[in-house]
Amino acid sequence: MKVFDANTHIEKEPLSIRVKELDKWGGSADEGPITHYATVQDILSGLSKHGIGGALVMANTVSPDKEDAKAASETVALAIRGYPNLYGAACVHPYSNTAVYDLEEAVESGLSALMLCPDRQGFELDDEALWMLLERVEEMGIPVVLHTQWARDTETYLDVETLFDVGSSFHVDFLLTHMGCGRDISPVSKLSDLDNIYFETSHTAPKNIVRAIELFGPDRIVFGSDFFCNLYPKHELEAILNLDINSSDKERILGRNLEGLLK
Repeated sequence: MKVFDANTHIEKEPLSIRVKELDKWGGSADEGPITHYATVQDILSGLSKHGIGGALVMANTVSPDKEDAKAASETVALAIRGYPNLYGAACVHPYSNTAVYDLEEAVESGLSALMLCPDRQGFELDDEALWMLLERVEEMGIPVVLHTQWARDTETYLDVETLFDVGSSFHVDFLLTHMGCGRDISPVSKLSDLDNIYFETSHTAPKNIVRAIELFGPDRIVFGSDFFCNLYPKHELEAILNLDINSSDKERILGRNLEGLLK
């Protein structure tokens, strides 16, 4: 069974105090302390240790600063170069005057997807600038990772109604991290009719993953770990391996679905 991780991050900055205090994360991961944000070597080591064949790599920190987005793309492109089992996601700010050019340049450098973080970058899903960028994304045929924060309330960070409008207006595949970010996934059930919206599994309770399979089908569920520190969060992988579903559906979730998005 080929496993592919859809949600890994690299970061050059020192580890934040907030991350050092994530006792739950450390207790659920491999033995050892959390010492730094993940590097590409940490990702490769974690994948190898847990029998994972490849990963989609993204920047860990994004901000409203338009230049930060371009620098993040360059960092990811440089880090994954020479590792054919690693794919990279560009980071582009829709408000940048050079957004389309920045995306084209990132893809030419070897990146295979676009990561957008509306809440961190400070834009809305109905912004005209975003829709103009998505027109070019559609032409290029690359998927968009819509990176959301995890919250108790999905609608705190995700405008589901507007996302439905976006998803139905573009022939673009969207991957929502953390199942759309909420403990309760019922709000995203409104997206069930859109076959171009996919749902990543990290920080999602197994019962909600099973519910998502029922709502959207196994072809739209994608395994991801949200690996961003030096320790691989193996509990995220184990959550999928331990699901009481048939082996074919498990293979789709663990790798085949993401391979299809990145083809």
